[in-house]
Amino acid sequence: MRIRTEIGVLRSGFLIALVSWASIVSAEPVKYSPPDKAFEVMFPEKPECKEQKLEVVTGKAVMHVCSYANVDAQLFYSVTYYDGLLVPHHVDSAEALKGAMNGAATATSSTIVESHSSEINGFPALESVMRDQNGLISLSQYVLANQRLFSIEFAGWRGRVPKEAVNAFMNSFKINVKP
Repeated sequence: MRIRTEIGVLRSGFLIALVSWASIVSAEPVKYSPPDKAFEVMFPEKPECKEQKLEVVTGKAVMHVCSYANVDAQLFYSVTYYDGLLVPHHVDSAEALKGAMNGAATATSSTIVESHSSEINGFPALESVMRDQNGLISLSQYVLANQRLFSIEFAGWRGRVPKEAVNAFMNSFKINVKP
């Protein structure tokens, strides 16, 4: 089982996207892959991608967030990845993934309901379920592949989460780089 689909959390800043992005009805899912083809994922519809430049200890990095929000159904899908931000070799992958998960929980005032280590395409991963103070739930997977951090998230409200759609989205996430 990759991750339970009952409860979770939304990452910081994405709630605004959930409220403000309108959806356009489409019958076909849309495959998304970044320019370097490091991963691929199937969104229910075309995602909107934004980037934010970051100053980090090692220099400059770019955070990319590609997301799709179905405002009517109050469902949110996203993937986040970074350019120029590599996790140093001496950092334990489990600790790096746990730090990413804890950072997301702190940023959204969420409670981690459950988490467990896993592997995605041969890379270490951490899957989590979180709930924020308003009851918004999310499922997240954090993956460390060749020193790069990737995350995929789904958020929605308890009782309104279409399990088949969530599973299709979460299970479509594939890392294309080689270990």
